[in-house]
Order: sequence, then C-alpha cells, then structure tokens
Amino acid sequence: RSPEDGGSFDGSTEEKRAILYAARDAGSAFVDVEWDGPLRALAFGPQAPRTILSHHGAPCDASSLTALFDAMAGTKAHGLKIVPRATRPTELRAVRDLLSRARGARRALCSFAMGKAGTWSRVVALSWGSWGVYGAAARGRETGEGQFETRELLDVYRVQEISESTRFYGLCGTALQGSPSPELHAAGYRALGLDAVYVPIESGDLDEVASVVSEDGLLPLLGFGVTIPLKELAAKRCAQLDAF
Repeated sequence: RSPEDGGSFDGSTEEKRAILYAARDAGSAFVDVEWDGPLRALAFGPQAPRTILSHHGAPCDASSLTALFDAMAGTKAHGLKIVPRATRPTELRAVRDLLSRARGARRALCSFAMGKAGTWSRVVALSWGSWGVYGAAARGRETGEGQFETRELLDVYRVQEISESTRFYGLCGTALQGSPSPELHAAGYRALGLDAVYVPIESGDLDEVASVVSEDGLLPLLGFGVTIPLKELAAKRCAQLDAF
C-alpha cells in the first residue's frame, strides 16, 4: 500500500502493478488492491476472482460503511475488506452490523477497526463473521494502529476459538498496549480449562465503557478491571456490599 493509503510502498503505480502480477503468476491465491486506488480495475476484469478489494480509514459509522460496502459489493472481487478508523468503542457497533449485512448479502467481507478505540474489534471480528483479521509478524512491525502480534491473536485472544459459549472479561482505560494483563489472564484461563478471553477496551470515558460492556452492549463482560484514568471514576460508582 502506498503512503497515501496508509502504507509504506513508495514505488510507482506501474511498479506496484508489476509486483502484484508477479505474485499472481508465482501462484499467490489473491492480490489486494485499494477500492479508491489506480489498480481497482482488477476487481472488475478477468482477474477479479483472485482479487481482494480493500478500503481503509473510512469513518466508523453505519451510513458511511453501508454506502461503501454496497458500492464495493457491486464488483466481481472474490472478497472485500473494509477497515474503518474508530475514535470511540461504541462506534464498533457499525462494524458488527456491517458484517451482518455482508452475511445477508452472501458477500465475503473482512472488517474490523483501526485506532486504539478499535483494538478489541480485532479480537471479535472472526466471531462476528469477518473472513479474516490481520496481525503483525512481530512487535514493532505493526502495519496499523491497534494491531496485535499474530501470536497474541492466536494464543492470548484465541480468535479462532471464540464461540457463543466464550466468556469475556476485560481491562478498561487508556494506554493499554503493552499491559501484561491479557497474557496473565490467558495463562490462568488455560491452566483452569476456562473458555474465556480478557479483552482490552481502550477508552477514557466511563459512560462509553459502560455502554459497551453492559449486558445488552456490544461486548458483555462478566467482569473487568479499570486502570488510568478510570480508577477514581469507577470507585465513585461502587457500592459496599459487605464489610471487610
């Protein structure tokens, strides 16, 4: 992807085309091109069955994502990828609803959200119906804000194993990347044989967190911890149920 698309490839369109065609000729199952890029014609022609059509950075709201999906779904591309940028955790409802729309249309869609607020959408994307989710090869090699290592996705968050019976717990606050809590809890769950995942919810707004993690929210949690800047705000809402 070129810098204007959020990537680091600084070659020309023709160089990019040559690389993609070489990958195709070498046996690559698919090549990925941007919806609003110069190579999107691949999604309309004879190479469409081997093309993933992508869009990154759209506003994470229902109207924007629905219009984008409907336009992209009109191509012949094998699969679609729509990765909006979330600024608040509650915006991820639009991602969940978009994946539901894609299932109803029988259109293969990969979708989750970029940005710190969208981090946990990468954990639940497969369970919401996304055909994939992207992880970094190693720490420091992330290609998008909020991206986990592939190892974390598979071993800590168990993204391929999440089902209706999976129990969710979490950590809420800001500056959560690098927190040892998800790995520590994952080790405990494994030791106890629990089908559970500990998810980071990045937000400095306690009301926002409450709307996400409540029983009828996007990610109902059975329990969660809070860190800065939510500790004092959460403490004020606590009730003493028994004496120490």
